[in-house]
Amino acid sequence: MKSERLQKIIAQSGLCSRRSAEELIAQHKVTINNKIAKLGDKASLLDIIKVEGKKIELPEEKIYIALNKPTGYTTTNQDRFAEKKIIDLINIPERIFSVGRLDKDTEGLIFLTNDGNWANKITHPKFEKEKEYYVELNKILNKDILDKINKGFVLEDGYIKPRVKFISDKSYLVIIHEGKNRIVRRIFRNFDYHVIKLVRVRIGKFELGNLKTGEWKYIKPDVI
Repeated sequence: MKSERLQKIIAQSGLCSRRSAEELIAQHKVTINNKIAKLGDKASLLDIIKVEGKKIELPEEKIYIALNKPTGYTTTNQDRFAEKKIIDLINIPERIFSVGRLDKDTEGLIFLTNDGNWANKITHPKFEKEKEYYVELNKILNKDILDKINKGFVLEDGYIKPRVKFISDKSYLVIIHEGKNRIVRRIFRNFDYHVIKLVRVRIGKFELGNLKTGEWKYIKPDVI
């Protein structure tokens, strides 16, 4: 039986994403054959892998879901203190996890799945999946600042080069590849603008379309 990275097997089980699996391993919450695992460990399906004492099993059927996330909902399944989680909006028996994250106060498109490999192809920077956001600001964006943003600039955690398109008045479309935390809000805060509304409307080729807030649907894995 082929051995694979432990975080990859955990992600394939549908418990959580590969990144979250790495965090669980680092927190010593994962065991392989009753021994505490560490980052870098490999395992196979013949091994007994437990997360927080519960044995993981690989799902028989892969599931792919698109959700229009409302504001006020937390994306991660692991937050025990969150009052509202997006998983609560999807009433299915299978175990699934969110692909990437959206801030609690951000709405729009997010995927959920039990396929860790598929999730990695969406979230890993090397695949460069575009993400498009509809943004409403507290004031009209100065043209000079708009030009500065589109030319690229440096935030506290590195260089970024978004594409910002004017729609009307205080409304814009922002296209980015980066998956940094609260990146869209920080882009505008860097120039003393405040985001009033933020909606992710596209990931890769897949558009939110007419999916209403709080609604979800099954999708095919090749749609992105």
